[in-house]
Amino acid sequence: KKMVDEAKRTKSIQGMSSHIYGFESLIRVNQNAIKEHSFEAGIDSQYLRPDVLFAIAKSTTVALELDQSCMKHAARFAKILPGVLMVNILPRNLYHIDSLLNHFDKTMKIMFEVSESEAINNLDLMMKARDHLQTYSMGIAADDFGKGYSSLDRIIKIRPDIIKFDRGMIQDIDKDRVKQAYVQGLVTAAKILNTTILAEGVETWHEAQVLKDMGIELIQGFLLHKPEP
Repeated sequence: KKMVDEAKRTKSIQGMSSHIYGFESLIRVNQNAIKEHSFEAGIDSQYLRPDVLFAIAKSTTVALELDQSCMKHAARFAKILPGVLMVNILPRNLYHIDSLLNHFDKTMKIMFEVSESEAINNLDLMMKARDHLQTYSMGIAADDFGKGYSSLDRIIKIRPDIIKFDRGMIQDIDKDRVKQAYVQGLVTAAKILNTTILAEGVETWHEAQVLKDMGIELIQGFLLHKPEP
């Protein structure tokens, strides 16, 4: 807690570097660039959230190219960051993993976050992609577990290196005994799978303490720091 308080006071996470597992790369649209062309294009920049961008990319069959562009920028700016770089990837784009790996320095530690908000249509191909990544010392994290298409059966089959519990399961968990019981059961199952658990959306020390007591190893959220360029 002292380290986090000091990081916020000094606006530097340098003092926490030995405790940092890694960083997640997030997509943000260049608002100023959009505003310059908004009248011509008829687009209001506030609506270009990542989920909207990928929905457009999917309908225009350029989702792989958008993933490639995002990863190219992530790889470029993350070289000096300590720990693992966690990058989101659509399940179907893991089948084209070789075309994405070219963007990363072979010395970088990479964890691909596979969104649980999209169905995995070919589990065999997913498993082959996972095995292929292991040869590069790269891993897979099951993102957004607890919503969308997530299920314990899917987790058991994929056996990800990390399971990221969605913030909906974590928010106010210190005040909700039902949430605590549900999450504790999942933690027990994950331990049997020898999988690391990361809790997303942690914003208070009370939440963090409950999660720590449950045996959750990693936390992510505004409690530690807010996203920034």
